Amino acid sequence: MQRPRISSLTLAVAAALVLSTGVARAAGPACAPDGRVKIAVQLSPPPGKELAGVKVVVDYPETSVGIPGFQSWPEVKERVADVPPGFLSAPNDTDAELIMGMAGSAALPQGTIFSVDFDRCKGTPAVAVGDFPCRVAEASTPQGELVDGAQCSVEIGSANERERSERGNAR
Repeated sequence: MQRPRISSLTLAVAAALVLSTGVARAAGPACAPDGRVKIAVQLSPPPGKELAGVKVVVDYPETSVGIPGFQSWPEVKERVADVPPGFLSAPNDTDAELIMGMAGSAALPQGTIFSVDFDRCKGTPAVAVGDFPCRVAEASTPQGELVDGAQCSVEIGSANERERSERGNAR
């Protein structure tokens, strides 16, 4: 079986995605963990296009949920899962948003491209999908062509996870 070739343009896009995710740390109160909230990030490519590289920004309510660590620390990487096989990923947490760079030599699947396991902060109300605005800041095709029009959305875990989250917040 032949390994897929990654074009130099795709590698350049991947490097740009990884390098462009650095930011300054946001100041704010630390989250006292009281359970977990898992979100799944869904990708919708523009009509007629396949995507092999994306930079996705997920804003999150930092007073209600948090991710241990900062930027691309190991603690942050441990909270990101479900990345499709064969894709490089570079999560970066700013303590207010998660910036996720992903690149590969094939097309990303439509649907879930990664999930994030957040700490739920003690004494805060349950979170809703609207608390996690998502946008695709950059996207490229398998040929390395930058494209506009890709969209993302967020789903909050299973119904059981949502119920546990809401019950935990009712304490």
